[in-house]
Amino acid sequence: MAILLLRRLFRLLVVAVAAFLLVSTLSATVLQAVPDRSTHTSARPAVAEQHVSPPSVSRDRQAPADHATAAGPAGPANVPGQTANRTANRTPQSQTAQPRSDLLTTAAALRPSWLLVHGHAGARDAVAIARHVCLDTSHALFLPSVVDSNGTRLRQDGPVPDMPRINLGGSADTMDVWASVPVRSLHESRPVQIVGSRDLFTLGGVWEYHLSHFFMNNALPLINSLNVFYETEYPHLLAVSGPPSPSQASSQAQSPPLDWISMPRDLYAVGGPFFDMPSLRFTNVWRDFKSGSSEDLSQPLSPPSAPASQPSVTPLVCYQYTRIGLNSTCDCCGCMHELPQPKKVYQQMRRLVFERHLTAAEQQQATDRINTPASDRAFHMVIVQRRNQRRIINLDAIQEYLTTKRNASHEVVFLEDRTFTQQVALFALNATALLTIHGNALGNAFWMPPGSLVIEAHSYKQGSAWFEHLFSDAGGGPMGHALRYAVIKCKDESCSDEGKSEFNAGTVVNLDKLDAILDNYWQH
Repeated sequence: MAILLLRRLFRLLVVAVAAFLLVSTLSATVLQAVPDRSTHTSARPAVAEQHVSPPSVSRDRQAPADHATAAGPAGPANVPGQTANRTANRTPQSQTAQPRSDLLTTAAALRPSWLLVHGHAGARDAVAIARHVCLDTSHALFLPSVVDSNGTRLRQDGPVPDMPRINLGGSADTMDVWASVPVRSLHESRPVQIVGSRDLFTLGGVWEYHLSHFFMNNALPLINSLNVFYETEYPHLLAVSGPPSPSQASSQAQSPPLDWISMPRDLYAVGGPFFDMPSLRFTNVWRDFKSGSSEDLSQPLSPPSAPASQPSVTPLVCYQYTRIGLNSTCDCCGCMHELPQPKKVYQQMRRLVFERHLTAAEQQQATDRINTPASDRAFHMVIVQRRNQRRIINLDAIQEYLTTKRNASHEVVFLEDRTFTQQVALFALNATALLTIHGNALGNAFWMPPGSLVIEAHSYKQGSAWFEHLFSDAGGGPMGHALRYAVIKCKDESCSDEGKSEFNAGTVVNLDKLDAILDNYWQH
């Protein structure tokens, strides 16, 4: 009996020792990610730190319409260079935006790291979250490896691992936008602005100047990325730093889930010009991954800079958090994750566009139309005609048909003559039906209320299922609601322009097919 008791006591002791070692390991992992300024003893120069408003930073690589003012949230990073447990699968936590500020200091305070949170290295859907990514003097992104005047790394946990190439695009693999964030040596005395007031996101432009493609292949994947970060990844990053104070815990318990639209944020975009970037409300839009400046950042400034609290040169901008990649998620066509976006993603996009381009009264009118059953709305068809290529050849016959046989309200518009703001108002406030040849104009169906009719005419030998996928019931429909979609195809040369390329040829819209589509629309 005594021997059995001793064996049990020994097993308990082994379990206790193992538990102690596990807790110690986890604590060390977390502490590794937390900024530890105590590592710089009196043997090194004191690090001057000051919380300040963001400085004015030159933006010579921004598009004029994209700019605003400089600087992401304070907090720890994960263990550098490892693949994460998928934080996107964690249960979202209710969070409010904690007070966040920028820190004017020197490079010695930087603790760069990165973590793959989706996919694997080299995959089209890989996403990384990086801490203390900086922009050099030519506004190229890099991960700093902080060194002293002898070129010795300050970090005691090994070099910053190289980050794999990451795809920033949201379309087919032929349109992938691959980017690398290299590791570069940075002298510890260099003034830096650690941007804690905003987070940085990335985007690779895919037909970004085109109305429909801008929203489908750029805005929607980016909005989805913002949702994922602030709902699942950002709360996890906050949690790594330890439990909140009692006042923070009370505030979080009483607050709604974090709303990314209210969060200050910046964007690093490849490509441009972007069709309607201001609607997405990024404070700053940096443009293009560049090869970087030729300046040797591993050397101290000559002559030496003034103290970090009053630098004599513009400090380098370094973001607390940067999310790199879009997870290759889009509705179609060719993304690695080809799924309809969550309904709220469409609704958020429409909200942003309406708030930028409609007055408060018009926004209310558009909302009322959305909430009104399609059968109770007055019918009004907008026919989009082009001035040059892909014209509707029998436009006069269509207008006569709508007037005499259908007594249907309609108008013909040339969108080349209208600003985007005017286009949003037209389709959000007036249109219940749209007729046009395949092209950019169909993107305005995003602003039409649910149940509206969209008729796409195809030129001879030209076909695309893109809009059918987006707007039909099977595709889920834009903004989380389906439109009534129909297509009229031109199957022989009798309905096509002569002497035009097949894609840009004009089309004779078959009136019998148009009549059948309208019959079906009104009967259902």
